Amino acid sequence: RNVTAAVGYWDARQPFDGNEGSATYIQSLGDLVDYLVNTRNYTNIKYVILTNEPQHRFASYAEYRTAVQALNTQLQRPSLAGKVSIMGPDVGNDGTSWLTSSATDLSSVLGSYEWHDYPSGQNDIKSTAAGSQLKTLQQNIGVADPNSTLKPLVLTEMGWFFGVTAADDQPNITTFQYGVEVGDLGDRKSTR
Repeated sequence: RNVTAAVGYWDARQPFDGNEGSATYIQSLGDLVDYLVNTRNYTNIKYVILTNEPQHRFASYAEYRTAVQALNTQLQRPSLAGKVSIMGPDVGNDGTSWLTSSATDLSSVLGSYEWHDYPSGQNDIKSTAAGSQLKTLQQNIGVADPNSTLKPLVLTEMGWFFGVTAADDQPNITTFQYGVEVGDLGDRKSTR
């Protein structure tokens, strides 16, 4: 159906013991992509995401950068070279500085930039704040990576935080209001 796909693990629990920077984890991710692309012949897989929201999983951005470089080495094996690239950094609102850092340090490795947006409430969506944030991020990436215009900036998660419980549960997802406002958020983000 000509839908471009990204592949990655959401969490590195067993057998990786929560270490997304480990050689075992990165080798496993490379092997998974190799299997899907070359054995199962998925031609729509174009990107690999190291992990979900690395700002919560790595002790520092430097550790994340090292892990991405190791993943890039995995993706350069003869069976994958030129077929897939890394999408990152996959950060949420509290990790937006990682976008600029990634554009500065990893521009030769990243084939696409992406992030998650969870405004604190409906007022951020109704105002221009939610839509203008993506433009600012895109401008910051553009300054750091002159080739960024050739790379998509993708919003891979979105919603609003208003009402979220301690268990990271959004009780409003079944309401009409939530559906309309998240749709509006998506519309504002897509008009970059």
